[in-house]
Amino acid sequence: MFKDIRNEYAVRTAPLNDPTEVELLLNTMSAEGWELYTLHEAETHSGKPCYNCIFTREIEFYEEPDNAQIGDIKSPLEKMFETSDEPYNQCVQVQRKMKEKKDKIRKIKERLEVINSEAEHKMLNKEISREIKELHDMKAELSVVIHPDKMFGTIETNKITILLSEELSCLTDKNGINELLCETVKLRQKLTDELGYVLPYVKFDCSEDLQANEFEILIRDIPAYKSIVFPECRVIKKSDLKTKPKNAIESYDELTREPLYWIEETKTKNYWKNGRSAVEYIIEALEYITIKHAEDIMDYSDINNYIDLVLKKNHYLVDSLIPEVVSVGEIRYILAQLISDYVSVRDIVFIFEKIGDFASDDEETDIVEEIRMALSRQISKNIADEEGHISGYILSDKTAEIFCNLIEEENEISVDIKKVDKLIAKINKLIFEAGYNPEKTPVIVPSEIRAIVSGILKGFLPKVRVIAKEELSKDYRLDVISVI
Repeated sequence: MFKDIRNEYAVRTAPLNDPTEVELLLNTMSAEGWELYTLHEAETHSGKPCYNCIFTREIEFYEEPDNAQIGDIKSPLEKMFETSDEPYNQCVQVQRKMKEKKDKIRKIKERLEVINSEAEHKMLNKEISREIKELHDMKAELSVVIHPDKMFGTIETNKITILLSEELSCLTDKNGINELLCETVKLRQKLTDELGYVLPYVKFDCSEDLQANEFEILIRDIPAYKSIVFPECRVIKKSDLKTKPKNAIESYDELTREPLYWIEETKTKNYWKNGRSAVEYIIEALEYITIKHAEDIMDYSDINNYIDLVLKKNHYLVDSLIPEVVSVGEIRYILAQLISDYVSVRDIVFIFEKIGDFASDDEETDIVEEIRMALSRQISKNIADEEGHISGYILSDKTAEIFCNLIEEENEISVDIKKVDKLIAKINKLIFEAGYNPEKTPVIVPSEIRAIVSGILKGFLPKVRVIAKEELSKDYRLDVISVI
């Protein structure tokens, strides 16, 4: 379990003109670990002056160590009867209960005035004492509800959230196993092993705003991706089939720009490719989105973890870099940029050493591009086949010049839409119609335009890798598929 510290509040009253009673209250609460938060004059229900004291203390709050946070997937009936926990609604509800309680106390008082039986009188006195105590507790509850400090607990966002339509809620509970949660844990291990990138908590929740069978990925509560999946079906690329299967549902892959068929699981055994399940499709989208938005997801606490790893190996390296040479914010930017381009940061000590080398240069250099050059063997290994061959596309001098001309003297990018559209269409045709894997089949360009070409192409072809010629290690052989 993970331990967190939270504050809780308690409200008590003491007579205004009885210092002994006030002192007793303060001592009693202090002995129980409470600290006085505020003390102000007020009135009891009967109009007597009193002190209204609000106390606070820290409590330990435990969270389960699961690598994902699961929202309550409620049925429509449960949603209909659930009570809103917004402060306004709580305030109204508590005051409504207080009014009912006051009315009940008033009726008991009226009965006390007319009865003569001593036994009944005694019984009603006990009842009114109990009701007054409950009313006192309601006042204390109201004081907590309306307290401004309560709102600070609502100032929080989730780094990653996956919203599911009602039809997809079954994905979080299939035969008693949360398959979506399990695949999230598997993805976290994959990204850690391949990129040195630790995926944070993922929250799953239902949304009534989504269309049937839709899911949406939010990064820090901002929509980043939306698509559609079908439970009990598997998805196969249209290009893998000669004809459309009977009763197949057509859709479109936003990441690869490819048309898809969703086929019932029981019927996919008839095809040479069985396709991906709805859960696998969601996880694949999650992988892409979390890598793309690494800079938004990674925060200073994540960078502190990387720094701690370096400290264990080379304390002097960290002391000499931070903050004189680079700030923690600059390190966060560098690591996030590398990860978003599928460059691993697992060799974190080596990367810190290179940050020190390049950041201390007198000449202005792009540290990220310099570090990529230093990691050329790693980059080449990740895109090479088992025989040490790298298959890729290279830009012709004419095409490279087009990208070079996109940069004006002021280093602002000016895009000729028509030319870029033609280039995108040609690259798309070459890569996808030829059946190559865009993640393993890079577009190879001169180093001075790598960042520009990568930024433009990823806007149209999200999974395409762009590698600088200088990043190709001599240990690997380049096989040119085509010249663009």
